[in-house]
Amino acid sequence: EVAERYEDMCKIMKLLVQWEGTSLSSDERNLLSVAYKNVIGMRRASCRTLKEYKNSEWLDQYKGLVEDELKSICKEILGLLTDTLIPDVRNEIKNKQKQEAPKKELEDLQEALVFYLKMTGDYHRYLAEIFTDDKENVKMAQET
Repeated sequence: EVAERYEDMCKIMKLLVQWEGTSLSSDERNLLSVAYKNVIGMRRASCRTLKEYKNSEWLDQYKGLVEDELKSICKEILGLLTDTLIPDVRNEIKNKQKQEAPKKELEDLQEALVFYLKMTGDYHRYLAEIFTDDKENVKMAQET
């Protein structure tokens, strides 16, 4: 994080999620969030800036490139969240409840679930901000 190599952090955190699943510690969750938030933040700022300029063919192509990058990154983190992290932590919560695990363990897992659900909402919102005509993005942002 100190090196501000957020693209690299995204790659590494993606591998970690695929390897570890719900076993991410609080620090690892924060690194995941920081990595993707910074990579997306740059593209969101670019999209907002580019919308202020008059349209031209080359500018439209460049806007499209930035928007495609933003969409791809959002879909990547949303995939990690909805396909791996959220289902895994929900299953782990159910297992811990059946085992009557200590309250602290359950609270930690519930905290992780809330963290992941918030991230999901954030990334749907980012997509809805940029792709205002895409009803699916707007709907998902409202639901999360």
